Amino acid sequence: MKQITLKSLLLVLTILMGGVNAWGETGSLTFGTNDTKISSSSVTASDNLGNSWTITTVGTTSFTQQPTYSQVGSKGNPATSITFATTLPSAVNITSFSVKLGGNSGTAGTISLKVDNTEIGTGSLNAANDVTVENNTSASGNVLTISVTGISRGVKVYNLSYTYESAGSGPSAPTFSLAEGTYWTKQTLELTTTVEGGKILYTTDKTDPTKSGTANEYSGPIQILETTTVKACVKVGEENFSAVAERKYTIVPSIANTPEKAYTTAEAIDLIDKTSAEQLAAEDQKVYVKGTVSKVDSYNSGSITYWLDDNTFEVYSGKRLDGANFDAMSDVEVGASVVVYGNVKKYGTTYEFDKNSSLVEYNRNTLSSISISGDPNRVTYEEGESFDWTGLTVTAIFTGENTVDVTNSTTWTVEPDVLTMETTSVTVTATYKDKVATKDIPVSVSKALPKVTIDLSKDETTTATTEKLEWVLDDIVVNSIRENSGNTAANNYYPGKSNSSTRFYKNNSFNVIPAYYVIIKQITYTATTENYAKALADSKWTNATASADGMTVTIVPEDGAQPITAIIGATTGASSIVVSYEIIDHAEVGLPATDGTANYATFSSDKDVEFVDATVYAVNVVNGVLQLNEVTSKQVPKGTGVLLKSEKETAPYFYIDEAAAIENNLLKPASLAMSGISGSYTFYKLAYDDYVAKTGLGFYWGADKGGVFNVKAGTAYLAVPNAVSVKGFLLDGTPTAIEGVEAKNNTDVIYNLSGQRVQKAQRGLYIVNGKKLMVK
Repeated sequence: MKQITLKSLLLVLTILMGGVNAWGETGSLTFGTNDTKISSSSVTASDNLGNSWTITTVGTTSFTQQPTYSQVGSKGNPATSITFATTLPSAVNITSFSVKLGGNSGTAGTISLKVDNTEIGTGSLNAANDVTVENNTSASGNVLTISVTGISRGVKVYNLSYTYESAGSGPSAPTFSLAEGTYWTKQTLELTTTVEGGKILYTTDKTDPTKSGTANEYSGPIQILETTTVKACVKVGEENFSAVAERKYTIVPSIANTPEKAYTTAEAIDLIDKTSAEQLAAEDQKVYVKGTVSKVDSYNSGSITYWLDDNTFEVYSGKRLDGANFDAMSDVEVGASVVVYGNVKKYGTTYEFDKNSSLVEYNRNTLSSISISGDPNRVTYEEGESFDWTGLTVTAIFTGENTVDVTNSTTWTVEPDVLTMETTSVTVTATYKDKVATKDIPVSVSKALPKVTIDLSKDETTTATTEKLEWVLDDIVVNSIRENSGNTAANNYYPGKSNSSTRFYKNNSFNVIPAYYVIIKQITYTATTENYAKALADSKWTNATASADGMTVTIVPEDGAQPITAIIGATTGASSIVVSYEIIDHAEVGLPATDGTANYATFSSDKDVEFVDATVYAVNVVNGVLQLNEVTSKQVPKGTGVLLKSEKETAPYFYIDEAAAIENNLLKPASLAMSGISGSYTFYKLAYDDYVAKTGLGFYWGADKGGVFNVKAGTAYLAVPNAVSVKGFLLDGTPTAIEGVEAKNNTDVIYNLSGQRVQKAQRGLYIVNGKKLMVK
């Protein structure tokens, strides 16, 4: 039989009595002073009545001798409780109790003082201050406990003081041979007394044995077969009773079984969840469990670790029958039917046999066949991907009707190995040992989306600007912008340094801006830590939702044609960003300019396009005259500027594979830098002569003397060779022969459009020598 003890109790103080005290005397003990040095794990002291007290330690924790105090426990092995236990010569009243304790650095805890199971005082222990807990009220009992919990280091014990007095003229209470506690087998209790002429009375129904007619007279050992409270006293003569001593014995049914009644692994798991760790670990509480070997992990010095029933129950470092060693890992095979004997427990989240269990029965089963079941997690793919069989299960069938999930031990092959647009199904083949199984699985394959991969560890953008990072790949822009003056937008850590990634700072915006001809499908952000991933996913997103899985953040736009923005809630770091997108086959462009009868715009693209209903013009200048030449195919090759005209305010177009080159065209795309054009050119933009009145639509200098100016993406500008003196060309509503006005000397006669002669031309349109002149 084994009693359950609390492993957390680190000290047990037992009073070993040296004799019998006379009734009514007061006993006291002071153990230790501020200069006491305890040099061993078992120390004795005597009280004022000559009774011997012994302090001992339990487990690996022991007293440590210090200059001015005694320490119990240490960092990593703290003294979580100290127990003082004794059997006193009689029922007593505790009149005072005091303990002075202190903690090392890092120590904190709660102190509880109890007499038997009644709390008589509490206190708090911390690292900075010592504490004294005292009790000055009477309490009956004979087991004293100090419990210190919630600490991380050892407890200093300076001194203890304990005072008791007997119950006047009454005899001593009887002695119990069995400590109060929990047991999982029946127990035998003996009661004894040293009082001459005294007889012991007891009850097991929680009634008071001093009351007439309720008590049994003790005549021999008491069998405790179930949970029972025993109350006992000593009676001398007719009315002289001792105090009543009380013990509660909790009897828990044994979990031990036989090989014939071996638990299944499911029953063993349920048993572990319902049973205390102390009972599970007891020598006489070992159990038999049956199952099918589903995996063999390792062989080490004669022990094999293996698993039962779909890896739900582990046999950790198991042995043969009677603890004999295995010879090799092959001594235990997957599919075998076994019965194992030993102590079971839960280690973390794993249900298992503790080490050194015994293999009682072993029946080797022959592998008959294998089968594939279940559905794969994915049946939709992009071209170029390989089939993923995750989700499929392979079951091995053995003789004896044993089945084992051997998915993780299976070799897979797939036909075809690379999926194409023509693939509608795949054939998966599973091989386990010498058995093979196949299964046909329908799949759907779509065209692969293009991706933009941004390697942040290789970007060496300066850290001095507000827009910290910017990449333009296929016109997809990713940047981080500083939202306030207090924080930098981002820092780059370049290759070769301690952290080759990019850090984005709190309260700044993180943006992904698509080109007008793409739809963003998904953004994958690879963070450098899981906390960084969570921080980005939890940020405030506009036009997108985000989620984190480990260090990967997946961002899905609500409208892939619109910019995606996050206001970062906490500093994050990443090593790469991948933008998956779809190229759309059509779009439209706005025509914001008008001459009162039609709408105009310049246009350019890095894709070949064809317009639906707009008129497309090439623009040329011949002998100072602006010419508009219609492109009848309405097709515009990439990298080419054109002029659009339509009665509508927008012009739809489609992307095409190839468009023919446009000849005699001086319109250049915005993507072509003016500074990159060789030769002498004057540069013009489509604009109004009077922007407020929206009159005089034409091509005008965009900068002084026709110099270089900024051009909006997707538009075009006019580059005229050697036309520095001409400030503008007016569109008068006709598609051909729009005149260009040459510059004249100031001596020319100048008229305004009303026919009045003026001395000096201001900004506007004038007639000079019979020709229109525009002055800016």
